[in-house]
Amino acid sequence: CLDPRKRLLDVWRKRLAGCRLDVEVHSSILAVRSLVLGPADAVDDVLTLSALARHTQCYKLAERVLCDPLTELNADLEGPLFGKGLPAGLGFGDNERNGIGIDISIDQLVTGAASVVMPQYRDAHEQLSKQIVRDADGLEMLNVKHRLYYAFLKHLWATGKCDEALLRLSRLNNVVDLIAHFENSPNDSLRAACWLKLGDWKIERNPFLSGQNLYPESLQIEVLTAYKKATNKRGTTVCTETDYSAWHAWALMNFRLAQQFSKSQIYRGSDNNASTHGGSNQRHSSSASSKTLRNLVVAAVRGFVKAISLGTKRWSASVQQDMLNFLSCLFKYGDHHKDIATTIDEGLSSIMLEAWLGVLPQLLA
Repeated sequence: CLDPRKRLLDVWRKRLAGCRLDVEVHSSILAVRSLVLGPADAVDDVLTLSALARHTQCYKLAERVLCDPLTELNADLEGPLFGKGLPAGLGFGDNERNGIGIDISIDQLVTGAASVVMPQYRDAHEQLSKQIVRDADGLEMLNVKHRLYYAFLKHLWATGKCDEALLRLSRLNNVVDLIAHFENSPNDSLRAACWLKLGDWKIERNPFLSGQNLYPESLQIEVLTAYKKATNKRGTTVCTETDYSAWHAWALMNFRLAQQFSKSQIYRGSDNNASTHGGSNQRHSSSASSKTLRNLVVAAVRGFVKAISLGTKRWSASVQQDMLNFLSCLFKYGDHHKDIATTIDEGLSSIMLEAWLGVLPQLLA
């Protein structure tokens, strides 16, 4: 039998779910319930109200409904709980590529296992993890504070404080990775969402360049690392929207980089044809670029197949985009290399028949 308080919370939550999605309605209901509930009792409802207020540009309300419970929970926004002021020497410096700080090549990143992007933790990291959990009054309360803080960072981004939001999110990611590694948190959705958002924000701050230009390699690695960490599923096996979005973003980033690499090879090929001095250096560079292109396409195909398998009718538009991009890989790169052809064949056999219905017009054309 449920505890009376939990039963009441469940009833209230169901009633609120049936209400109109309106800022004033949700705000007035939660204001009355706050007379009975504590700051950690209705986190989902608070996050819903904050999102509604943010989308309707009621930014002061969005900030207040997040900062008030954080203040009541004695959460220091500038403290170690959220990644600020962590002990030196543990690899959490603000100048370490925005918290990612991993020395790795693109080829290693797209072909390696998820472990290649995970930090090498030591005993000092485990002690820090336990200290953070103690300071937060337990793992459950830490998760509550992190969820509220993550929503606060989205508020900062929406109000134009993008650099601050990026820096704070990078710090938060250090902490959620640390806690997930040592404390075996059953809820991995927040960790995945944080890394997914970091990759999205980096792309939004640096939109894809046109023509033959590529992202700087350091930025390519940062974004791919963020997405790879987001796809590294831990804990529960239940599929969430974050799981699908992470694989969708990982596949799409690899696909776009493959397109850019392909274009850059065409431009380089034109320059080489116009020049009479090729040389071994140019051949070596071309071979390395072809290898990187192949690895990117293989990673993209596998990512699209995984995203399609996780997709549902709720995300049908994005799943259809995944299908179309998968077909683009088939038609554009299918005959370029044996590894690409093999990966595409494996993907074709694993995609459910129903998934092709949305792209029948493109197939018939």
